[in-house]
Amino acid sequence: MNETDTLVRCKRIPAILMLISSLLMLTGCGGAGDVAGMYASLRTLESALNGVHSVVGQADDATKDRLADADSRMQRTIRTIDDLLTRHEKNGEKIAVEVLNKAFDEGNHELFTAGLAVQDAEIDLNQTVSNAIVNAANVISGVPFIKVKPFIAMLYPTTLLPDVTSDYDVQLIGYFPDDLGKPQFVMPDGKRVDASVGADNRLHLPIPVALVNSYKGKRVKVQLKYKTGKRFILPDAYAERDVWLDVLPSTVLAYRINAMALPDTVYDRPVVYRDAGTPADAGEARNRDIPWGFDDLTPNIDFSNTYEKGASSIESTIIAGVGGNNPTGDNSCSLPESAGQRVVLHEYAHGKPSKLFEGGKGADVYCKIAITLKLARRGQAVAWHFKNAVAESGNIQWGGDVELFPESDKSLASALLDLTDYTFDPPQHRTLSLNQSYRSKFVQVNDTPTKISMVARTLPRIH
Repeated sequence: MNETDTLVRCKRIPAILMLISSLLMLTGCGGAGDVAGMYASLRTLESALNGVHSVVGQADDATKDRLADADSRMQRTIRTIDDLLTRHEKNGEKIAVEVLNKAFDEGNHELFTAGLAVQDAEIDLNQTVSNAIVNAANVISGVPFIKVKPFIAMLYPTTLLPDVTSDYDVQLIGYFPDDLGKPQFVMPDGKRVDASVGADNRLHLPIPVALVNSYKGKRVKVQLKYKTGKRFILPDAYAERDVWLDVLPSTVLAYRINAMALPDTVYDRPVVYRDAGTPADAGEARNRDIPWGFDDLTPNIDFSNTYEKGASSIESTIIAGVGGNNPTGDNSCSLPESAGQRVVLHEYAHGKPSKLFEGGKGADVYCKIAITLKLARRGQAVAWHFKNAVAESGNIQWGGDVELFPESDKSLASALLDLTDYTFDPPQHRTLSLNQSYRSKFVQVNDTPTKISMVARTLPRIH
């Protein structure tokens, strides 16, 4: 029985199974084993996509948000395939391929867009997600009858530092089948460069130091062109994508500081007097505490214009005089509290008790105290400088940091910090007051009364 006879006898078999039979070079009518193989292939596809969805599910919230659309499409594909496998539809293979290609066409665009946004701190996670997609594509492309179009899942780095000593190696993670040839890069000067294919599904594009330095503070457009399909009659199909690289300026941050601080505090020490008396009846022993708070002692002090109340206090108190009727000889005055925010005068008066042939006598004690106040004069803030005669203006380069400490450890009363962040195009200007901070992708500034710190962090390089 020849191949023609076989095809005649099997004409009722659906076309998709005939294609399976032909490509697998089988000679029967496509029995249960062929159908089982088809569904096993779909199960492989489902497993690969589930792996990608699992990796995305482990991402942080920010990355999940960026990949939400692509992940949603992947989940719909998984559900569709699972439904096909459950219902065992004869045209399940065809539907799965169409859904898969649509998901990859749309999903990979979302992943590429996310890859441009997810940089630096999230780079490791983003590479994990991208590699999961690429590995899934490689698995799927090896399954019979499933054709995954070439795509780019991620590019890194997209931000380049100038003034480096070696060329940059920009890497693209994607899926590019060998039979479609190597992708090509078109440089800004029109020069065309074939990408080198490295391990882990990566393409490598060397960016010369001279090119990076010639674009300081600017964006560089590199066009990526790659073949997406071969045609027998019409020209082959190609896709083109513009890749933008940001070259940062040499100077990251310029700053100028106008700081003010209060001079050393000057104190006035006026003395105020207070007095009190305590009586006692015959035979009575009487103890009494007389307190004066700081406000009681300073009713006529100008704390609005002349003195700083919060920095003022009672420096000391002494007993300036004692008098009164002391029949028992043990009257007394003392100062349990003599400094700080109040004074307490303690008086003791003891009357003489009556005896058999002698009547009793009353007593009284009189005490006068001298209180020395410590009044802080209000000072006017004056221009202040920083330790070690550090300049109050300057520039910060990549990886540099500046910390400024007020001279004599004196806290600043005010500070205006003018910043120019050159990592923006055009540069961004910002003025900070005391206790304010500033953050951008590459700059961190804190302005406090005891320290002003400015840091320009360095990006990691990939070779």
